[in-house]
Amino acid sequence: MNKVNILKNMIIETPAYGGSCIARHNGKTIFIEYGIPGEIVDIEIIEQKKDYDTGRIIRIIQRSPHRIDPPSKNFSICGGCSYLHTSYDNELDIKKNILIDSLERIAGLKAATLPEITMIKGDRFNYRSHASIKYKDGKPGFYQKGTNNLTPFGDEGCMLIAESLNTLLTTLTVPEKIKEVRIAEDYKNVTSTSLDKDCIIEEKEHDLTYRRNIHSFFQGNRYLRGRMLKTVRDTAEPGRRERIIDAGCGIGFFTLYLARDAGHCNGYDIDEDSIAWGKSNARLNNISNTDFSLLDAAKLLPGKHAIDTVVVDPPRAGLSKKARQSIIAIGSPKLVYVSCNPATFSRDAKDIIHAGFRLEKLTLIDMFPCTHHIEVIAGFKRTVERKI
Repeated sequence: MNKVNILKNMIIETPAYGGSCIARHNGKTIFIEYGIPGEIVDIEIIEQKKDYDTGRIIRIIQRSPHRIDPPSKNFSICGGCSYLHTSYDNELDIKKNILIDSLERIAGLKAATLPEITMIKGDRFNYRSHASIKYKDGKPGFYQKGTNNLTPFGDEGCMLIAESLNTLLTTLTVPEKIKEVRIAEDYKNVTSTSLDKDCIIEEKEHDLTYRRNIHSFFQGNRYLRGRMLKTVRDTAEPGRRERIIDAGCGIGFFTLYLARDAGHCNGYDIDEDSIAWGKSNARLNNISNTDFSLLDAAKLLPGKHAIDTVVVDPPRAGLSKKARQSIIAIGSPKLVYVSCNPATFSRDAKDIIHAGFRLEKLTLIDMFPCTHHIEVIAGFKRTVERKI
């Protein structure tokens, strides 16, 4: 694009998943970062595609009452945060609206027919108990959005990670050849890094002990992990004789907690180390009514025992088509879906509902404040018997 393309008096209409907002010009969608719905702005078009453009704000004409001064000097440079320019209550409203819009557009559901969305939030800052930190020339930071250019944290550190981890970063000496370091704080507030040999992290939630390698996946929000467990249990409503499948079980986060109220829980994952940790954590907590197996959700098959509830916690890509088919074929009356992407969740929900389930519970638990990530816990119940 050779000439500067300036559009004036653009009305920012709705939020979009990914941190941008939407405006329209001559019928074409324009994605604008760091805007707030209702604002009137002048923008510069910085990228043009066939179906949409991308613009950046060069002047705010009508400022939203929800706009605030970002508390971090790296905001809009660092790729970590998307909503530091607005109040936390408005951030939550934006995320709720994105979830509803996704379910309407992708799943084909009507907003009026959705269950009431329960909102769960914790502290907005310093919530992360572990993170992957990028390094360049011995300086820690995060990449700029869409680039491999490092934005150093500076003396104040990162607003999202625990205070103890920010302190750790000021004292950590990292060899120049190392470009990424995992850092973590355990339940005793002891810090560790992936530079430590055989680094094992220990966490406690609801009187359960979880041990893991520092590279293993574990929910990062130290304020909301316990409430997440309780919400999944309350959504699953496990009975003392019920059998549960936890697909994508990781190190047994949900599996072990649900097993305390269920008859038996089977945890499945495609990561061999996670399964090993799941078995180890079951022994550590003296929980004997669980089994952990290396298996892709796409290969789940109905067994000789009836399954009462399936819990799924897929990555951002959601469930593959084969995984959706396999999970539906199990024929369980209850399905709990934990999602970190409203778009793929809505796609999967469409197939789940088409197969005879009804969406009965919907919780938005803000595990990633200030970022564009949206975590959802959904409860489905079967209303139509599975056709053989």
